Amino acid sequence: MIPTVKIVMTGPTGVGKTSLLAAMYPHLETPSFQFGDYELCPAPDKENPHTSPTRAKLVEALNKIKEFSENPTNTYGGTPEPDEFDYQLLYENDNSQKTTELLLQIWDIPGGFCTDTEQDKNGNPTGTVKAQKFLNGADVSFWCIDCIALMEPQSHNGQWLGEKNDNINKPDLMVKCLAESSINEGHTVIIVLMRAESYSQDEMYEVLYQQLKSRIAQYVLELRKNRKIDKVYYCAVETTGCVVYQGTERERYIVRAGERYNPKHCELPVLCAIQHSLEKTVNQIQWKAYRIARRCPFIRFLLPFYWQLNGTSKRLEKRLRKVRAEIGKKLEHNLFEW
Repeated sequence: MIPTVKIVMTGPTGVGKTSLLAAMYPHLETPSFQFGDYELCPAPDKENPHTSPTRAKLVEALNKIKEFSENPTNTYGGTPEPDEFDYQLLYENDNSQKTTELLLQIWDIPGGFCTDTEQDKNGNPTGTVKAQKFLNGADVSFWCIDCIALMEPQSHNGQWLGEKNDNINKPDLMVKCLAESSINEGHTVIIVLMRAESYSQDEMYEVLYQQLKSRIAQYVLELRKNRKIDKVYYCAVETTGCVVYQGTERERYIVRAGERYNPKHCELPVLCAIQHSLEKTVNQIQWKAYRIARRCPFIRFLLPFYWQLNGTSKRLEKRLRKVRAEIGKKLEHNLFEW
């Protein structure tokens, strides 16, 4: 059975979750992403292997985002319904045969699923209940945070006030969804700072990270109360262009005229998710061989089978460890552990 990792993208409406998925798509399919004999690509349709629903949906979303970046007066709405995007990690052997060794199941859910404060008949927020249906059984979650809401406005003495953070990012409701869901053991949370391009050109990433820690630290501590959460990472990505808020309404527009759509670092969250999945897969391989050796009282009669399994496991484990190490090199300067 092919190992499958379930990833859920969470965040308030309009934060750019679908934009992130679309922006990372070209980066993941380029040859530069390949690690050794491995490559990542959208999974084909089960009934028609010559087509890929995931690829078709991402291409459509990417075209819409490019159109929005070129003409920001057009609105780009949030995700109306949950949508699934599937990727596969392929291994090519010496005979040029490709096999799938890992599946990524990515769920893009509407922001309202996490932040809706209406209550059901039992008094539970309906948004939290909807989000938990997808977060249950998840291995990795992306917690997408709007950078501008986290930072703006700036006071006269140079302090970043982040007055819109609570109203737009709603960290209390986001944490409630994650902390109370039946996530899988060893769950990884990746905090993704969205639209960081508004600050990167001024070399303000460090300021951005400091603001994140000062405004979100209490919520990360709340997350840690869920013992199933193993690690929390954070990174900044650049997606749709430089945007700001104007007045009291949430209005997005490009502030640097002529700047073309040029996303950066968008592949970081998925790379981190793959690294997490490879580590989990390696542990499962080791445990499978160990369990057979320890629990089977007739192991001496199964030695040929056992050593074949063990040899295959060792080769697979060695390959996966190598890929995991190569991915780690790409992440070490752009992804940080909380």
